[in-house]
Amino acid sequence: MQWKAIWGWSVAASAVLLAACAPVPAVVDIRQGINYQQDAVVDGNQALFGFRSLPKRAEAAAVSETAGRPVAEVSQCVQQQLQSQFKLPEDFYQVKTYADNAQTVALVNPFTKKEGLLFDISPSGVNSSEIRLYANGATLSNAWKRLPTRCR
Repeated sequence: MQWKAIWGWSVAASAVLLAACAPVPAVVDIRQGINYQQDAVVDGNQALFGFRSLPKRAEAAAVSETAGRPVAEVSQCVQQQLQSQFKLPEDFYQVKTYADNAQTVALVNPFTKKEGLLFDISPSGVNSSEIRLYANGATLSNAWKRLPTRCR
């Protein structure tokens, strides 16, 4: 009787050891292969990211203002200022709308598609928002620094 018990335990122990030595299947990252830029719905210079929230920026904002208007109105104001004050055509900036109702208005080189100045506009209350201007490596003139104040 003891012989059968010892043999049973040795078979079980062998099975456990073999299972421990078996290669573990690699964990697959489900985000791998997702092209976030391609998944955006683009219409002219407008991009809608229906699944993504406003990204965190590595650098500190050069200018930060609180506006007493909703995000959409502030974004429209920034776009109008870019066209009227700085005489930029629509090809030179892009508007990105995110799932958390935030928007980014970014200056874009139409040839290289590289982004320059960024205006992040995020909700900070029911009818208020926060405007953050990021230089993104550029030197800001006083006119650029005053632009968020004009759209408060």
